Formats: sequence, C-alpha cells, structure tokens
Amino acid sequence: MPISKNPKTNDENTLFHTGIVHDTPLSPSSAIAIKFEQGRDAFNFKKYAEAFEHSDAVVHAIRDQYINALELRASALGRMANFKAATNDVKTIIHIAPSSPVGYLCHGELFSMRGNQRQAIQVYNEGLLHMKTEEDRAKLKHARAFAINKRNKRFDIFSKLPYDMIHIILSYLDIQKRFRILDVSKAWHDRVSGCSSVWSKLIVSKHTRLSSSIAKEISLITVVSHHVKSLTLMDLQDTSFFEAVLSLMENGSFTRLEELFINTCLIPSTQKLVNALSRTASTLKDIILATNYRDNKMSLPLEIPLNTLLIICPNLQSLNQNYIGSIKFEEEKSVVTAGGSYYDPRTPFINKALTTLQLGFEHVGIADLKWIYDTCPRLCRLIIFGCQSTTLNKIYGLFQKRVERLCFGINLYEVYNNDDNKDRVEYHGSSTGISSEIQNTSNTITTTVNNTKKAFTGILEVAVRIDNPSNFISLFKNECTMMRTLRLQIHLPWDLTREEERTEWQSLLTNISHFNNLRLLDICRVNDRICSSVIVPLLQKAPNLHQLRFYTPSTLVGQEVMTTIANIQYLQKLEISECSSTDQDMQTLFRALAAKGNASTLEHLCIIYNDHFSMDGIVDAIAAISSLRYIELEAVDGLTEKGMGLLCKKLKDHSCIRSIKLSHLDYCVDDTTLQALAEIKRLDCLHLVGLYKITRAGLNVFTGTSVKLNIKSCKLK
Repeated sequence: MPISKNPKTNDENTLFHTGIVHDTPLSPSSAIAIKFEQGRDAFNFKKYAEAFEHSDAVVHAIRDQYINALELRASALGRMANFKAATNDVKTIIHIAPSSPVGYLCHGELFSMRGNQRQAIQVYNEGLLHMKTEEDRAKLKHARAFAINKRNKRFDIFSKLPYDMIHIILSYLDIQKRFRILDVSKAWHDRVSGCSSVWSKLIVSKHTRLSSSIAKEISLITVVSHHVKSLTLMDLQDTSFFEAVLSLMENGSFTRLEELFINTCLIPSTQKLVNALSRTASTLKDIILATNYRDNKMSLPLEIPLNTLLIICPNLQSLNQNYIGSIKFEEEKSVVTAGGSYYDPRTPFINKALTTLQLGFEHVGIADLKWIYDTCPRLCRLIIFGCQSTTLNKIYGLFQKRVERLCFGINLYEVYNNDDNKDRVEYHGSSTGISSEIQNTSNTITTTVNNTKKAFTGILEVAVRIDNPSNFISLFKNECTMMRTLRLQIHLPWDLTREEERTEWQSLLTNISHFNNLRLLDICRVNDRICSSVIVPLLQKAPNLHQLRFYTPSTLVGQEVMTTIANIQYLQKLEISECSSTDQDMQTLFRALAAKGNASTLEHLCIIYNDHFSMDGIVDAIAAISSLRYIELEAVDGLTEKGMGLLCKKLKDHSCIRSIKLSHLDYCVDDTTLQALAEIKRLDCLHLVGLYKITRAGLNVFTGTSVKLNIKSCKLK
C-alpha cells in the first residue's frame, strides 16, 4: 500500500507510522533526503528489507548530525565559560551514544579547559570501559596521555584558570589593566581574550590609555570586539581613534553589540557614523547619542536625522538623542537599511521595536511628533526636555492614549536611571527587611519588548519641570487619578509676584481631583511659599502615597507642611536631601511620626546633605519610630558624636531596625560609634562609606556577629 502524504490516510499498522514519517520535505541536495526518498519508494513497491536499510541509514545519519551539533554547542559554551550548560550537552551525547568516544572526549576537554586534568583523566578512563573498537580506544588513550602530560608539566597558573575565575579576578581591574594583561604572554592573551564575560561591557574615554599607540589600541579592541555587548565612547577628542572604532563597526567586528553610548566625541564624519550604525543595526537595541564637538572651539549638534536613525536601526528598543537646537528630520528618500535593502519612502515605515524615546532639543513641530506617533506604535515611554512648556499640550494631545511614562523638561536618563540603580543597591538582600512593595515601586525602569502589548490604562509615570502651571492643566486634570509616580521640578520665573504665583498654582490645583493611585512623589526646588500653597494640597490629594522625596535644593518649612507629611497614612519611605528647614519644624515632623506608635508605616528614612537644622535634636524621635527598618545618613552636618551615640543607644533594643548606612560622617563616626552599632541587637546590614576615623581594629567588634558589612572608600588604618 503506497504511503499517502496525508497523515490521516496512513494505517496505524504501517511500518512508517505518522509519528515517524514527517511530511516536511527535506532539502533535495541532502544525502539524507535522497536516502529517505529511496526508502519511501522501496516501501511503496513492497521491498521492505530495502526500505529498512535506507531508513536505518537515515536514522543513523540524523543521530550523527545531532551528536555533532551537541558537540559543537558544548564546545562553544565551554569557550563562553558556561560550563554547566556545556556539561549537560556532553552528558546527552554520552547517553545517546555510550560507545562513541565523542562525548567522553568533549567532557574531558571541558575539565581540561578549567585546568582540572585529574577529572579529565577519570572521564577518559570511564570512556575506555565502553569502547568497542580499537580505533575508538586509541582516541581516548591519546587524550588521556595528553592530559597526563599536561598535569605533569609545570604551567602558568593564570593561563589555566577557568573562565569563571578569570572573570572574577578581572572584574577588580579597570579596563586599561585588562587590556595590558593581553600583552603579558600568548597564553594569557589567548585565555583572557576568550573570556566573553570580561569584555561584554567596554567603556573608553579620553583618559583611557589602552596601549602606547592608537594602532595598538585598535588591534587590542579588535581582539575582543566580538564579545562586546555594550560600548561607551565618552569625550574622545582624537578623531583618528574614534574613526578607527567606527571602522571596526563598519567591518562587522562588533557582532554582538546591543548598547551604544556616544557622548561629547569629535566625530570626523556623520556619514561614517551612519554607516557604522547600519552595520551593527541587526543587534543594536539601545542607543544614546549626546552633543558632540566638531572642533575645539564650538559645540555643534550631531546631524543624524531621527527618521534616518530609526530606519537604519529597525530593532531599536530605546533611543536617547540629546542635542543642541532643533530635532532634525531628513527629506523622505531611499535609505539603505541594516539588511542592505532600500527603504522606499512611498511605503509607510513602521518601527515595531521602539518602546522608549528620549529627545533633548529646543524646538519641535507637530508634523515631527506626528511622524514619531505613526512610525512607533509600541512607544510607551516618551522623554522630552529642552523645549518650552508651551509644547507640552501638543505632545500630550498626540500621545495621551499611548504612553505610560511621560517626562517633560527633565533629563530622565539622569533622574530615573540613577535613582533606580541606587535603590537596587540599597535594598540588596532580604536581610534588610524592606517590604517588597517599596522595592517594586522603586524599580520603574524596563526596556524589555514583550510580544503581547498589555491594555493601555493611562499615563502611570510623570516627570515634569513646571515653569508655568497653566500649561500643565490638561495633563494633570486627565491623568491624575491614574498616576503612580510623579516627579515635580519647580522652576517658576524669578520675576513672578506672590499674587501671580498664587494665581498660577490655583489654576492648576483646582483641576486636580485626587491622586488615588499615586505611590511615589518627588519634589525639587520648592520655596517657602510653594510649601504651604502647593505641597500641602498635593499631599492631601494623595492618600495612598508610599514614598516622598524633597531634594536639591528645597525649602521645607511650616507647621502645616510637617503635620501633613506626618499624617500620610501609608508613608513607607521619606527622603530629605539638600533641604533647608528649621529645628522646630524638623522636631515637629519627627515627633509626630514617632507618636504614631504601632500605627506607623515608615520603614526607610534618608537624610542627605542637610546643614540647616540640628540632627541632635531629632535623633530621639527618629529612634522612637517603631516601624523604622532602614536609616541612611549622608553628610549631615547637624549630627555630632554625642547625637550619633544617642541614636545608637536608642536603637539598641529597637524591634524593627535592620539596616543602617552612614556616609561621609567623619566628624561623628569613629571606633566608639562602631562599638555602639555592634550592640544594636537586630541589625543585619551596615554600610560605611567615606569614613576616615574608623580602623580595622574597630571593625573587629563585628567578628562573630550576623551583621553584613559593606565598606567603600574608607581609609582603614
């Protein structure tokens, strides 16, 4: 009975069952495909013995291909220092073909790569027990003899270290020292250059000296360029070096490049940069291009039109362009894309990957915004700064139904990225006890492109520089109920009278109902008038606020403001950074927070760079906040040795405190302070930064305790 190509017509008792015979045709040029067709024909003519011979040959050929592929992948994983995954592959080979030397040879090589010749010899000995032919035994015996010879020879220990250990060692060295290691010896060169994790991030600036000459520097970069995933070029004023790096990109040396950051570099040719981007566009996901210098006398914008950049890099997920002047668009014309094809301007271009766009410029037209809107359907994070607030309504009117994060007037790259990284460091480990809710609200940065786009619910994160409150009415009126994060930078004109200022803010506040979903509020540049007339109403409209920050520089004064802050029902983190205040106001605030008793929710208190009020007057109240788990004090001039000692004494029996960070407090932290800190019964983690009075002997007080010490930039004696 002929075998039908329709699986439904094949009999269940047929030798070629539908689970074995695949309908997908193989390549006509393949010997396997030819054998398969011969077996099919023999079966159809009832020559079953011949059909078996052909099909058996196909099965063995496919098995051999599978084994070869596993061997290749295991070898590649080994070179990438991913030994766990490589070992899984070789174990699969041994399971499939236990009498073949391939799996044992590959397994032994993985041990040999890590300098473990003893285990490699054990693998070869085990393999010899399963070999059936003298030829296969000879291969394993040869590999075993080679491993024994390597074990008996003297060798350079570093050149034999496993890749994961090399990565750990080199992670303590700056980029210049890593490149110098490549020149120590051929063995070191081969070993270090083959460790991909060491070179995944490459940062080069004008202060970086990789070698004695540019030619040598470029040759060293060429050796590791295929490992680089993130490339940063900063303040390079040597055009020849920058041009050489671009040439490497053009030549395809950076085969895995995903992130590119170019800032303040002398770029000899804009077209050369475009060509370099085109060559690496297939892997590029994130680009940051900031203002550069064409010569030593004046700064000029980098003249890469936005539409050209998006067309030649269709896989971009995040783009940050920060230039002087206006955003530039090129006339619609044919452009060579990453794949070498031509973009036809008559065909609408769609970038399906871009989710985050940050633009810094002075002027923007509605036609330009419309092009961005039509071209980037997945755009959900829009950051624009440098232009006047009168532009905001045009931007908001166009993107209000699409973006989830809107930043206007603030460089989000500095504000958000720095804050998020900082939070992740400070909340390290479960021992700090910081609630997961705080961690989740802090971690707001993500650039992952999901296959399925979630339903739009409104603008969740807003960061704005307010220079004219009336220009922000539409945004706050429509989005206030959905916002989860709000960052305000107040920048009103200096010549605005008190009455004009009050009228401007009143027009904005009356259009805000409630921030019911607001969890994080950052406020910058607040003066004494805004404190009472603006901040108090805003806080009263945010009943579910979890995090509140005042910073750089702000004036935090007034009994009404302090009482309002203390009355926030769910406040979990309070940060006061570079704020002016009075002793009386601060005492009012912290005494009110302490008076909450068991109803208190405040877990994280951060006070940074404050010299306008006395910390000694509030340490008693701080220690009395029953829910406090994390305290951070940095460069607080109003804290004396006596005040620091009192704080430690009061925290000794505190039921919740888990983590303390002390930074740049030379005048009040010494070995006596360390002794007092060690007596805090529930302390799990202690961060010490920039302290010059503490000693190694003083740190011995923590020996035998469960306290985890994180010490940075301290001159220990």
